[in-house]
Amino acid sequence: MTDQLILGIAALLVAVLGVAYTYFGGVVRLERRLATIETKMSLLWGVVEQAIPRLLHSPHTPVRDVLLDRLKAKVITADEITELIQDLSCELAAEPKGQNAAALMLIIGMLEIRLVDFRRNHGRR
Repeated sequence: MTDQLILGIAALLVAVLGVAYTYFGGVVRLERRLATIETKMSLLWGVVEQAIPRLLHSPHTPVRDVLLDRLKAKVITADEITELIQDLSCELAAEPKGQNAAALMLIIGMLEIRLVDFRRNHGRR
């Protein structure tokens, strides 16, 4: 092999390694950023899950109160989540600018995410 061929192969190898390092370095940084965002979102949903059910308790909605208590205790099932989403969505539709509208939107969003995660982890559609 000539010196020029060896130098060409070495340059190609350095270029390939440089591209790989840049690509995988970016992937690692992105993964770290996503993990940070996931942690922050998890903390946010934890607060939502604990605080908002207290706002939505009412003597006029005993079934909802039981479901909210099960949600807060983290023992709610997928069917109960679906039932709670439907109940809260009906209230939000009836009073879209009501006193609890923001709380309803937050808890419905959180429940939708919880339902998708539950189904993904338990193989149900």
